[in-house]
Amino acid sequence: LLKGMGIGELITIPFNKDFSNLTTREFLKDWLKDKYNISSLIIGYDHRVGHDAMSQQEMIALAQEIGIKVYRVDEFIMDDNIISSTKIRNLLLGGNIEKANEFLGYRYGLKGVVVSGQKVGRTIGFPTANMKLYEPLKLVPADGVYSTLVEVFGKTYIGICNIGTRPTVGDNNERTIETHILDFDEYIYGLDLKIEFVGCIRGEQKFPSLEALKEQLHRDKEYARVCKEYELRTENSIELMEAYLEQYPDSRHTNRVESMMASLYFEEGKYLEAIALYRSCNLDALADKERDDAVLKLATSYLKTGNLEEATVWFNLLKDVSKTHRADAIYNLGYIDYV
Repeated sequence: LLKGMGIGELITIPFNKDFSNLTTREFLKDWLKDKYNISSLIIGYDHRVGHDAMSQQEMIALAQEIGIKVYRVDEFIMDDNIISSTKIRNLLLGGNIEKANEFLGYRYGLKGVVVSGQKVGRTIGFPTANMKLYEPLKLVPADGVYSTLVEVFGKTYIGICNIGTRPTVGDNNERTIETHILDFDEYIYGLDLKIEFVGCIRGEQKFPSLEALKEQLHRDKEYARVCKEYELRTENSIELMEAYLEQYPDSRHTNRVESMMASLYFEEGKYLEAIALYRSCNLDALADKERDDAVLKLATSYLKTGNLEEATVWFNLLKDVSKTHRADAIYNLGYIDYV
């Protein structure tokens, strides 16, 4: 990230007991000004330095007195949430990849080298790339199964990644990061691998047999394919989703897949089909952003089909619960009053 922003040099200062006892003045003058000749300092909205608990306002005034110009970056707010690294870390540790990605503005990812594993996956038709991280201290999301995008040989593939201890194949296993790459069968041991997390499919669980695990992996694979298809918006997307629902009518992801299909129908101008699917979904079970988007499209579908009464109900709901689409709801309610 830093390199991409054009930063050419990074200095890491060891954080030890002596360093932690520096006062605000000592850090600003002795280290930043005298040692590194810093002329400008960029700080976050809640950033402070020194063990003497000086307020941020006092710290800025002191820096300017020493000859350092301070630029304060305001907090970034999304849906009334102040976005912070702590919140994003907690989302990742809780397995809430979708929300973490939303806060980050990009897909969270890991990079590493492919190393040899136990090769159990290959015996049930699901070979996996076992990843050793290049950055061992980088935060790894919660144990579970995730839909991913995998970059290898300069190409991007769909993947399902398992993070955890693989309880089905034994106890006290080492925690690993293993990815099954869809439509791929190449020798990649010792090669670079990059994965980006798209969404959480399920938590890690212990199955009664390898055959039961294999059946679940087939479900996971097809769901990952559905998610990617939704992102691509191809002419076969709806057909693939219908096939998934037909094959796995008891899927835990039925609600979300139906919502995806409804969204595609909406984009194609098939508003009655979109309404039917949205009304069959439990919209409250969707992630916040997906729920708000679904309610907006449902309300708009009613508006497009001339059902102003239902449109009013759903736009009023949207106005009350959504920060993202509140302005859209108010505008459309005004339009309905006008007509």
